Amino acid sequence: MEQNELNPSAVQRRLYWPQLDGLRFLAAMLVILHHAPLPPGIPKILGAIGWMGVDLFLVLSAYLLARMLREEVETTNEIRLSKYFARRVLRIWPLFWGIVTAALCLTIYTGEVNGQMLGLWLSHITFFNNFLGFDAYLPYTGHLWTISLEEQFYLAIPFVLPILMRQSTRRIVVLLISALSFLILTRVACVLMGLSQASIWMTPLRGDAFILGIGFALGAFDRLYHSVSGNSLFVSGFLLLFGAHLLGSPGLMTWKTVLLYTVTDTACLLMLMGCMKGTLVNSIFCTRPVRYLGRISFGLYVFHFVSIGIATKLVKKWDLQESGWLQFALILVFTLVLSVMSYELYEKWFLRFKHHFEVVPNRPH
Repeated sequence: MEQNELNPSAVQRRLYWPQLDGLRFLAAMLVILHHAPLPPGIPKILGAIGWMGVDLFLVLSAYLLARMLREEVETTNEIRLSKYFARRVLRIWPLFWGIVTAALCLTIYTGEVNGQMLGLWLSHITFFNNFLGFDAYLPYTGHLWTISLEEQFYLAIPFVLPILMRQSTRRIVVLLISALSFLILTRVACVLMGLSQASIWMTPLRGDAFILGIGFALGAFDRLYHSVSGNSLFVSGFLLLFGAHLLGSPGLMTWKTVLLYTVTDTACLLMLMGCMKGTLVNSIFCTRPVRYLGRISFGLYVFHFVSIGIATKLVKKWDLQESGWLQFALILVFTLVLSVMSYELYEKWFLRFKHHFEVVPNRPH
């Protein structure tokens, strides 16, 4: 059992795994590599598989959220919805609402504001932007549809989890397989109908990550978890990420991509399980700098689009288009600086209230 295995009598035990901050940073870096123009010397496959960083985020978030709520139910016999939603609001909304509102203000400043831009802003702050497709977006927010997808999951899980917790492990496994099969069939329907990739890519039809993360939190994979070493789990998951690339890209609606999300999210799950159990990479993931980068990973995700835009304009202005490494370095530096400033000067102001709504202590303050 891992170091923080559940114990109903230990209400005040802190559920925190520092290595998962490092894994969260890895997820953020994958996404940055996917969107940023890669300089010579960096394997292009890293950019091609970088979109999988989103799935790693989703699996990790689903596991941690379900695990925390499971502990809350087992120690207090209920989920305190008001406190649960207060924690989510304090962590996600200030930065997210801030960046999309800043993007709207930018369109006003540049004279590009119109009814569509206002509608896009409303779609973000009401968390249904992921259903609008790729046709239009506010400046530097083309990646933030994922926040709507996550918030939809966050809304559902406190109502679904207590029902699942009353089921046996065997029944949970059956439900998990059934849910994954349902998603695969819906994706088959999308391919048969010739729908656009957004119908899967941006919607709950790519919800395999949530299902697998919840399944792990509820013990569906305990037999595998306890019988295989952490290093083997992590390496297998990492290699499977590259194997999933053989199924194609989410941008191509082919028969191979019907299974793409299931395979990708299984790979992410294996990496998560490996980190939970202990791996050689945990010695890196648990170092203070990497843990801090994982702590500000939300900012890294939010601001990297802005940084790509700034760096691209500067390189063009300086007539240094051939200097790929300079552009890439600027992207990383701008992303880091903006994320640190946001976390230390803005997000922390809200996060300091978050512990007032904790039922199960987690990250140290």
